[in-house]
Amino acid sequence: MLTWSEPADWDTCARDGGSAVGADGALRLATSHLITHEPGAFSTQHGEELFQHVQAQVCFTLGSTRPQWADCYFYAREERDNRWPLQVTVNGYAQSIGSGTPLAGEFVWYHVRIPQEALIAGENVVSFACASPAANAWILSVDTSVPNGHSRKSTDGGQSWTTAGLGLEGALSGEYVVRLRVREHPAQGAITSSILNVETLFQSAPLVLHWHAVTPAGTRVALRYRTGTLQDVENAAWLDVVNAAASIDEEMDSHPDSDAGQTLREHDEFGQAELPQPVGPCVQWQAELRSSDGGASPVLRGMALLPKDGSPDKMWPVGKLSSAESKATPSYTFTHQDPAESKLALLRKQERLDEIIAGGATQWEQMLALRSWVAVQWVHRAPHEFRRCCPWDALTILDWMRADRGHGQPQPDAYCTHYAVVLAQCALALGWPARLWVMSAEPTLHTNGHFVAEIWSTEHKKWVMHDADTDSHIERGGVPLSVLEIHDAWRDEGLHELQVIAGANADKVKIGPDWIEEMLPLGLYRFCGLVLRNNHLSTLIPGPVEHGWTTYKWDGFLWYRDGPEPELPFFSLSSNRRADFDWPPEE
Repeated sequence: MLTWSEPADWDTCARDGGSAVGADGALRLATSHLITHEPGAFSTQHGEELFQHVQAQVCFTLGSTRPQWADCYFYAREERDNRWPLQVTVNGYAQSIGSGTPLAGEFVWYHVRIPQEALIAGENVVSFACASPAANAWILSVDTSVPNGHSRKSTDGGQSWTTAGLGLEGALSGEYVVRLRVREHPAQGAITSSILNVETLFQSAPLVLHWHAVTPAGTRVALRYRTGTLQDVENAAWLDVVNAAASIDEEMDSHPDSDAGQTLREHDEFGQAELPQPVGPCVQWQAELRSSDGGASPVLRGMALLPKDGSPDKMWPVGKLSSAESKATPSYTFTHQDPAESKLALLRKQERLDEIIAGGATQWEQMLALRSWVAVQWVHRAPHEFRRCCPWDALTILDWMRADRGHGQPQPDAYCTHYAVVLAQCALALGWPARLWVMSAEPTLHTNGHFVAEIWSTEHKKWVMHDADTDSHIERGGVPLSVLEIHDAWRDEGLHELQVIAGANADKVKIGPDWIEEMLPLGLYRFCGLVLRNNHLSTLIPGPVEHGWTTYKWDGFLWYRDGPEPELPFFSLSSNRRADFDWPPEE
């Protein structure tokens, strides 16, 4: 019998952002969810000046259940020497952010807490106003990559509103970068098991799926399954599981997730269903938790899969199944670069990459040679708002920086982000799996950030971090580490066990390994986000705009967190499941 009832069991399953594992080992809907209308593709040239006549609004739709509270996050800049407060009003409930904030002069995330009494079912209007007589106080950012459906502007002090003509000169269309994290359960969340080779485990015996769920009023757990071969089961259609022998106990209980702890009627369900034959050699199940009441969540306490006539006493820990018995899948889709992309071959030939790595006797030595070469292809140029930032395309980055001109402007910027991009794309051109990471030491993400590449090492059988900006990597006991292994060392106060290893050209770069050694104790790897695609050579869209110039705002990174709650609440994607990050390249 296979069972799922502990956090380690659920971690073998893929989970979307709507579900979470509690301290008691049971699965529930997440305690909050983020409402956003834009991905954060914001350019510093696209802002709305808020002053006496110009105001801004964003509308958010909430369900019938009033949340406990909501946090409004908005991406804005207070001008230096400003003396005018910013008024943020939600459905008539007004709050002020005073002038002279600590990060004035920078685009950063600002935040106001909205109490329960200010929130209503249906449309909630968040308004921004400033009494400054001139456009010299506050700028609210505009994402022009999406159509406008929720943002409005007034040019007559709030007397009338329009969705057209955003921005200082009225030439922009898009959404204001304003997000709402609501303290209530989302409407649904799903968990999907790994692909189980039941033919190997159970010798093709008929299978029975068992479950234990607690469903307060307004909630339910919907189960489905699919079967097939290891290669095609992920493309098979889902089939509903029909409860053939439910045992339901109904009791009145004070539900901890409900408003004011009101009494709800709970169903304690012990269900089972035989999976119709033939099930195929592999099977996968999925449980979808649903709620029409944001204050209540269904609870999935356990799942079990066993042969119809098998003994329930013989159990296999799902976390210890072999790769032949179980195939774990990431919770989030990663878009891989097509190896047939012609620009990969062009990059390999134009930059003579095979000659660069020819001296390496092993793949690892070749990686080090490639990284050291990338490190000295240009001199690190820090971001500046009046210069052009290089796009995430290795051919363009190398061309612009060698010519010292790009997009019709002199001195384009290329810094840690671009060293990582060039390294990753050169690795892909050589046939090595590679991906990108963003990180920061600060929860505000406004400073002390960095950007690196990871390359899959066949010798070490894992992802290894390579920092081409400083020409270095990090080891522990002679073993090179991944991004999250470095994060773990920082979290567990084990940085003293790490060594920053300098590359062959580390003495020639502008920012060397000494900077890494200085920044590691300050938490450089505290917040780490995986870029969920590496096909930027084929298309730059979707992707962050001017990444590194300003505080991170792109909502397409998957952030690693240590605990059950989002640590960066203004972003949609986060996970504490290591399988969402440590997957091998073939995944």
